[in-house]
Amino acid sequence: MNYFELNGRIELLEPFTVNVPNNNHFPLNVHGDPIVPASTLRGWLRFASYRCLVEVYKQNGLTFSIHEHYMLGKGVDTNDLISKERATGIGSNVPVRKMNPLIDLYGRWGLAGALGVGNGIAPKSALMKTNISSRSHISDQFDEFKQYILESEHAVLDKILNEDGEFAPELRALKLQIRNINNERRVATNIEAKDNLLEQLNDLNKQVDQVKNKKIGSKETVRRLNYGVEALDAGTSVKQTMKLSGNAENSLKFLIWTMSKLVLFPVGGMRSHNFGKVEPKWTITNHTFANPSGEAVGIVGWQDGKFINELNSGYMFDLEAFEKSLIDESIFNFRVFG
Repeated sequence: MNYFELNGRIELLEPFTVNVPNNNHFPLNVHGDPIVPASTLRGWLRFASYRCLVEVYKQNGLTFSIHEHYMLGKGVDTNDLISKERATGIGSNVPVRKMNPLIDLYGRWGLAGALGVGNGIAPKSALMKTNISSRSHISDQFDEFKQYILESEHAVLDKILNEDGEFAPELRALKLQIRNINNERRVATNIEAKDNLLEQLNDLNKQVDQVKNKKIGSKETVRRLNYGVEALDAGTSVKQTMKLSGNAENSLKFLIWTMSKLVLFPVGGMRSHNFGKVEPKWTITNHTFANPSGEAVGIVGWQDGKFINELNSGYMFDLEAFEKSLIDESIFNFRVFG
């Protein structure tokens, strides 16, 4: 009976935002504090673990099947790799958790992960909105553009520009109606009302397709404004906690090994704008039946571009040796899923 608690901070070296469908607002908790969603952080950690593992395998001339990739990376069985979906039999999941720390940490459908990941909490003052930007035609930025294309295509360019401007207002109006009806459907409680709204959506989508089919070139509007998104500013310190349950000792080592690679992986949205570059660091304690208040395990994470590995005696291990052991099937088997 024990668990490891990880209390830490994620330092934002660049702004951070999260992609919320049909919404430019940053997620908040009930107190109005901006949050880095637990699902975002968990997905980030899982992908980092998975990506680093397959890199180790590749460097040693080993590969996973496409179905094993889906199990490791997403926890989804695409080819009956597991004997039964739910590991409900007593002790039925013990070999999986012992031999496959990635599945132990993050789980799969029917087998809960041992790692509980909490939301990151940021101060209200950290919230900002990115600048308004726009996308334009090449000729808007390149005055002599016509000199660099065939003369026979000048008329085509003129038509693309004219039709983009002509149909843009109509497309914007239709898409606004679609967005509003989608919002109505989410809150509608009556089945008939939902069906009626769905019919309206289908009709509007047909109208959008009809307008797009009239256009030359891109079916989407080229010249458009990006009104910006809400984000956490660079320099923000985000408070975050995790809890690792269970008795698979290699799972903690696998998690710490993943942490030693985390700066290779940005988190969140707008990565093309260099968002999501972070330096996380956690203080770890071990809580047992004999010592519920917890024993200090150490500090791991990143600071000023360097990995901090300050584990106490009894918990310290060689990261390079551990990485080499990942392909040792007498210790690990990342192809066992249950």
